[in-house]
Amino acid sequence: IPKATGSASYPDDERGRTLAAFAEEILAETPRDRGWALVLEAGDGRLAYELAIRSDLKIICVESSSKLRSQARAHLKETGLYGSRISIHKGKRSALPYGDYFANVIVAAGASLGEGPRGAEGDVRRLLTPNGGVAFLRKETGEGVDVLHRAALEGAGSWTSQYGSPANTSSSEDELVTGAMTIAWFGRPGPRPMRDRGARNPAPLSSGGIMYVQGDDRIFGMDAYNGSILWTVEIPELIRTNVKADSTNMICDEKHLYVAVADACWVIEGATGTVLRELQVPTAVNPRFGDAKRAWGF
Repeated sequence: IPKATGSASYPDDERGRTLAAFAEEILAETPRDRGWALVLEAGDGRLAYELAIRSDLKIICVESSSKLRSQARAHLKETGLYGSRISIHKGKRSALPYGDYFANVIVAAGASLGEGPRGAEGDVRRLLTPNGGVAFLRKETGEGVDVLHRAALEGAGSWTSQYGSPANTSSSEDELVTGAMTIAWFGRPGPRPMRDRGARNPAPLSSGGIMYVQGDDRIFGMDAYNGSILWTVEIPELIRTNVKADSTNMICDEKHLYVAVADACWVIEGATGTVLRELQVPTAVNPRFGDAKRAWGF
């Protein structure tokens, strides 16, 4: 994730300090500091900058004023963030051309100052990522900030085992997707960190808004709605091929990923990639098996 290589040219004033404090408030309410943020009525880009230097978010700013867009670009041009993590788009809140559920954070730049749009209806709900997306908008009363935490979509399916579920149904049991489908996102991790698919490697899994993709001695935890890589766990002993005969080496539930590694099952926290514990496989005690090694199956 690109970091700032220079300072922005914003003045050190009360407005800037208010927006810096608002950025810290936003990140304290947000489950992750990676993914995508959408800043509405972004003005001169000051809030986007304050968010960028405190997180790894990629940020899209929407501003209708050409004067303010020019000011934002001028302030950000020496930071190394403009064009790599902060984009300035011409637009209005009434016509946002972005894909459904892409934004982990949506905020009106002037919300903390009593400015900007009210409520969280319409496009804000269409664009906000389920399973933890957060929106910060001005209250209908005009005083203070409304904070919306997006829950999981009711009826959304999951893919927790190689063939959908432990029953091998090859069905996600999703109740929402019907008819024609389109691409929601594309990009990383790409082919470089992956094994040749001809070896029949384990399939990606998905539950709780996170997709787990197994690469070459590593596992990627990704936002299932926008493709952001949230974490990577390097596991040198991780390899499983020919799954049609030997089964997969990972399953998941709403909050955890379970991975067979050598003689242990690793329990990995889905949201962070933290290895919580390693469950050891008991050693064989039946003497007729001798020193034969056990192999992971289901």
